Amino acid sequence: MTREQFITLLNRFEPLSDHSCAGLNLNGLDLSGHIFQNVDFSSAQLDDLTIEDTVFANCRFSQASFRQTKLATCMFSECTMTEAHFDHTSLFGTSIVRSDLSNAHFITVSLDSCSISSSDFSHSRFELEKCLKTSFYQTTLIDTHFDHCDFELAIFFQNDLRHTRFDGSYFDRAVFNETNLNNQRFSGMTFNQCPFIKANLENTTFTDCILSGCNFQASVMRNASIVKSDCTNALFIDADLTKSRFTDSALTQSLWLNALLIDATYDRCVLTESIFQRANCENARFDHCDLTRTDFSWANLRNSRMTTVHMEDTLYHGALISEPALLYSPGAIAKRDYLHESERWTEAVRSAT
Repeated sequence: MTREQFITLLNRFEPLSDHSCAGLNLNGLDLSGHIFQNVDFSSAQLDDLTIEDTVFANCRFSQASFRQTKLATCMFSECTMTEAHFDHTSLFGTSIVRSDLSNAHFITVSLDSCSISSSDFSHSRFELEKCLKTSFYQTTLIDTHFDHCDFELAIFFQNDLRHTRFDGSYFDRAVFNETNLNNQRFSGMTFNQCPFIKANLENTTFTDCILSGCNFQASVMRNASIVKSDCTNALFIDADLTKSRFTDSALTQSLWLNALLIDATYDRCVLTESIFQRANCENARFDHCDLTRTDFSWANLRNSRMTTVHMEDTLYHGALISEPALLYSPGAIAKRDYLHESERWTEAVRSAT
């Protein structure tokens, strides 16, 4: 098909099916509002276009070029887009479903309010100026590189990210729920108020990172390591942190309710006003930590070790402790009357029901 024949078909304003536009120069054409089904755009040039409200179903874009093109509220369904180039491209409200974009290039690209699901981006490279309110759901990201990308309110849900690179990227309220980040290594990165709920972070390392306000509720963080990082206001409720290690980190006002912390290590950490209520800290080590107003009420502290720690109004109400002398250490509080009354009231309510 020639460019002129393609234009003639476009002007009919009918769905285009089963045509080949491979290698065509389609620069400058208006593809908005059209439906393309089973059309071959391999190696085609679709540069410097504005494409709006367009549907591409089962189309082929291998080695095609979308340079400096604006894609708005488009749909790519079951398309093959291997080695496609999206340099200096912006995508708004665009959906990519069950498509193959392996080895694709997204250089200086903006993603805004896009939805990407069940697609393959293996070995692709992203340098995103912006990734805003964009979701990646069950997407294959093996050896995918997100280099120096800015993620804001982006969502990674149920993705395997063990072999994904995020070098130099910034995350603001990005979601990593139910993702697999096993064995990942993050250094010098910011994760501001990011949820990692039910994520697999086993053997994962964060070094010199900002993790303030992050939510690790019900995540698996066995053998994880957090070093020289800011975890202020972080939540570790119901998380499995067995044999995890925290070193030289700020954990002020962090929450560890019902967390599993067996054999965990805290070395030179600030745990001021943190709450470990009902956490299992058996065999845990707290070395050279600041435990000012830290709450260990009803926690399991059997065989735990606290070496050269600073305690001030540190609460151990109802905690299981192997060494009773701990309760008489300077700054330790063995019980609070109001908590005792609360327990009695709770028990009375349970008995009445």
